Amino acid sequence: MSFFTTGVLVVAILLAGPASAQQSNQGQPDLELQVGDPQNRSIGAGSCSGFFHDPQAVNGFLEWGLESHCAGSGWFPHHISVTLQKQRKTPWFPDIFFDDIDTMASESYQFGWADISLLEHNNTICANSDQTVYRLEGTITAGENEVTGISEEFTLYCGVET
Repeated sequence: MSFFTTGVLVVAILLAGPASAQQSNQGQPDLELQVGDPQNRSIGAGSCSGFFHDPQAVNGFLEWGLESHCAGSGWFPHHISVTLQKQRKTPWFPDIFFDDIDTMASESYQFGWADISLLEHNNTICANSDQTVYRLEGTITAGENEVTGISEEFTLYCGVET
């Protein structure tokens, strides 16, 4: 299937192991967005790729984020947002519910940037030694197009430095 002829928004969620929060995953993007007029894709319309910064405990801080890189045309304005979600333990439905813990979004001055990166260090969430399951929900908006995806789940022991 060719991305240049379909005109379809594509979400690809990869099941890769944890990566450093300082760097994005080096493999395939977690989120992909084809932008611009599908009829004109062969003459330089663009695309955006997004990479989750996997949640991890580093020196007592919980680190997580999202970055997006766009190329070609049709991606302006460019905006990203990412939400950290924490698994809610319930006796009747274990491993099903996730609550939003914190959300970050790119600033309005970044709308003209082809590359945006958001990285959060939160020391209040990762202050205990409990085992907790986290995941990220990210959204890339480029031009008139938008794609949303959810990362894999990560089990963290917040009291242990990595």
